[in-house]
Amino acid sequence: MKLCKICGKNKRLIQFRSDVSRKDNVYYKCRNCEHSYYLNNKKRIIERLGNWRKKNREECNIFFWRRGALRYGLIAEDLAKQFQTQDKKCFYCKIDLTAEKLQIEHFYPKGAKIVISCKDCNRLKWDKSGDEFIKFIHEYISRFNNRKRATPCKQS
Repeated sequence: MKLCKICGKNKRLIQFRSDVSRKDNVYYKCRNCEHSYYLNNKKRIIERLGNWRKKNREECNIFFWRRGALRYGLIAEDLAKQFQTQDKKCFYCKIDLTAEKLQIEHFYPKGAKIVISCKDCNRLKWDKSGDEFIKFIHEYISRFNNRKRATPCKQS
């Protein structure tokens, strides 16, 4: 049990979110109080966050690369270099990507080679290796290219 500092009620620990910066690892506000605060200040919070992102777009991108690099045990510059090498396009389908819409993934499952792809290709690839997926994509596209167009019915 923990006392919420906002509503003053004793609540179970599951009704608080975790906060590792505090001694008891539990946030001082219950989830209900947090939610009501957000709803009352939603417009101001979203506006402030949007302004911060506009001002710090480059910092956001650097943060993204660092987070991705840490996850895969790489250096952020390597990921940025890979993104430039791919001409800021998805490795598989070649559509243009922005830093917000890309995903970092293994060319081979649990392998060392990292490529940058769009969310759709990453989901569709699932656990195939990169070579298998490229072959699958070519076969899939060829189904539509090789299809004979139906001739329209002649009316008498």
